Amino acid sequence: MNRTQRTFTGRKAGFTLIELLVVIAIIAILAAILFPVFAQAREKARQASSLSNIKQLGLAMQMYIQDNDETFPMQPKRHSMEFLREKAHLRFRTNT
Repeated sequence: MNRTQRTFTGRKAGFTLIELLVVIAIIAILAAILFPVFAQAREKARQASSLSNIKQLGLAMQMYIQDNDETFPMQPKRHSMEFLREKAHLRFRTNT
């Protein structure tokens, strides 16, 4: 008996348009779910960073106050404009 084998020479390996659209739809749904979660995580990270910066600023102020005779930076009686002019930290300049 003579048997003939069928071959699918006309069909190439690849994805159909429907398969690609389904995959794109799934990715879009996952992205829509995950983007708000990432935004919330980013906002919490910013808040934590800001809180850390504020704490560091407070510690720096305390260290400055302890090192400088319990005075705050730019306290008017110690760091006035006259004081800055006397010590030559502030010089007025003109364009002439």
